[in-house]
Amino acid sequence: MSSDRYDIEQFIELELAKQLRLQSATCQVTDYKDGVLTLKLLGGCSGCPSSQVAIFNSIAPILQEKFPQIKDITLD
Repeated sequence: MSSDRYDIEQFIELELAKQLRLQSATCQVTDYKDGVLTLKLLGGCSGCPSSQVAIFNSIAPILQEKFPQIKDITLD
């Protein structure tokens, strides 16, 4: 596992998880390669049609500000 992926996973677990828990949700990194981060939404967001909106309007900007090496974020 790359150190970037580990750092991203730790940030999600320690910082973003609080925000996601308010919506009974969580997310998990399923892949990180060549600057593309793939996330899987679990819990309240799993299968929700609005989950892509949630990722791209709230989670993605935070992650890309903290980790500028992330070029794109996709959903698994």
